[in-house]
Amino acid sequence: MKLGRSLLLQDRVFLFAVVVIVVAVATSGAVSIRTMRSELENRSAECAVSIARTFALTEPVRENLGKPGGASVIQPIAEAVSLASGAQFVVTIDMEGIRYSHPLPDRIGKHVAGGDEGRALAGEEYVSRACGTMGPSMRAFVPIYSQSGKQVGAAVVGYLVDDMSREVGATLKKMYAALFVSLAAGLIGSSVLARNVKKAMFGMEPFEIASLLEQQDAILSSVREGIIAVNADGNITLVNDEAKRMLSIEEDMTGMPVAEAIPTTRLPEVLATGKPEYDREQVLGRTLIVTNRVPVVVNGKVIGAVASFRDNAEVKKLAEELTGVKKYVEALRVQSHEFKNTLHAVAGMIQMERYNDALDCIMQVSESRDKLVNFASSRIRVVPLAAILISKAGAAREQGVEFSISPASRLDEVPTCIDVHDLVTVVGNLLDNAMEAAVSDDGSCARRRQVHVALRQVDHGLHIEVANTGPAIPNDVARRMWVHGFTTKSDGHGIGLALVRDRVEAVGGSIWFERAQLESNFSTETEYTKTTRGEADSKTDAPIDSLTVFHVYLPVEDGYEHI
Repeated sequence: MKLGRSLLLQDRVFLFAVVVIVVAVATSGAVSIRTMRSELENRSAECAVSIARTFALTEPVRENLGKPGGASVIQPIAEAVSLASGAQFVVTIDMEGIRYSHPLPDRIGKHVAGGDEGRALAGEEYVSRACGTMGPSMRAFVPIYSQSGKQVGAAVVGYLVDDMSREVGATLKKMYAALFVSLAAGLIGSSVLARNVKKAMFGMEPFEIASLLEQQDAILSSVREGIIAVNADGNITLVNDEAKRMLSIEEDMTGMPVAEAIPTTRLPEVLATGKPEYDREQVLGRTLIVTNRVPVVVNGKVIGAVASFRDNAEVKKLAEELTGVKKYVEALRVQSHEFKNTLHAVAGMIQMERYNDALDCIMQVSESRDKLVNFASSRIRVVPLAAILISKAGAAREQGVEFSISPASRLDEVPTCIDVHDLVTVVGNLLDNAMEAAVSDDGSCARRRQVHVALRQVDHGLHIEVANTGPAIPNDVARRMWVHGFTTKSDGHGIGLALVRDRVEAVGGSIWFERAQLESNFSTETEYTKTTRGEADSKTDAPIDSLTVFHVYLPVEDGYEHI
């Protein structure tokens, strides 16, 4: 029987740990030297650049570099900077490479050594290694400019390589002592670990554990939903590939606080309440997702939580066809109902032998609808948006609401920051809420029911205004109406306004509302846009004191900065 198979798991763990520790200690010296030297060089380079930048901005240096007698002014400053900062040398050269300062005064006035100064004299800032008059060194070059903005030379600040090597050697002595202690502690710890590892793995052998992990990784990588798991402290314990793709993150997120990695997450709330949340919309960076959040409960205690989510755009592609059919059906229903009523009226006039009145009625309906369609299609060049405005106008007629589009409205194209379907969702939800408010009991008493909409292309964005008559929004409702699930309707779901806000804020836009005087905020001239019967150039003169106006501003481009 082979030795590997005869050893128990705890024995193999102990031997493996011992081998790993010994190899680690044996190789740590070489690795540490390389690492520490690299770290020291990086720190020295950063320090040298910082000192050179500061020195290059010193007014006496800028004024005297390149001028006769300038070295007498610059040399004392360079010596003081070198002494205060710990740099081995601070050298100043003019555009010809002639030194104006040097740790060895007899080198002043001579050409700089090393041959790596050319890029600095061409205006470039960099760090290089070269052998100068004082030996091999790492030095930073920073251009120096006069008050007029003309380059007059360069500052050279550096550290000698031999000094850095001595510093590394002193540090390594301390490190080897620590490694010896670590080796002894590691051997003791390996013995303790080996005795408990079998118990910690629930009696499973390594190949069984490996099989389970492979199955888990395969499952997590194959699902099309992003999955993030956190522990009881809210720190991330698992992120699958799809979640990383949607978050645009490549590095490992394990151990990070989920609230820090994803500011909009609600997993901490799920951990606190122990209640799951299903099918919730959430803005993730610039992406709108649909997510489910479920607590992980073991023995009656919440030990973590899991969130699964998917890009709402993917679901939208599947739903576009159905939602399109729904919009067409709604538009056809409105038109069918509207024309049925008109036909009944015309039929009655014919029976009464009022032929001229019947003809006038037909012409009036046809002319009113043609004007509305022509206005919307000519001023609103975004076909889905023009279509929903025409559809909502028909719905308004059915409910006895005077629906008007501001004559100043115009939209040639959808802002690049938002999808046309999202824009239709925003406008459609606001118009639905406005019409419901206009036909409410308070809104219809002693007032005409009105809904006004305006779409204006302003500087750097699109401004949408939707106004309606009706009761003012109470303060307590105004504070909560943007929250998912809040509604004042008995059969509502509390999604509309929250959905609008999510769509707007996801692209860096803003939404707000106000209670405003009608005449100071909206022109009620409704030529070509009026949906109630009457003359095309009539003006609304009902005694309406104020309107509830919702404003939406969408930037031309994405309002978020990209890092």
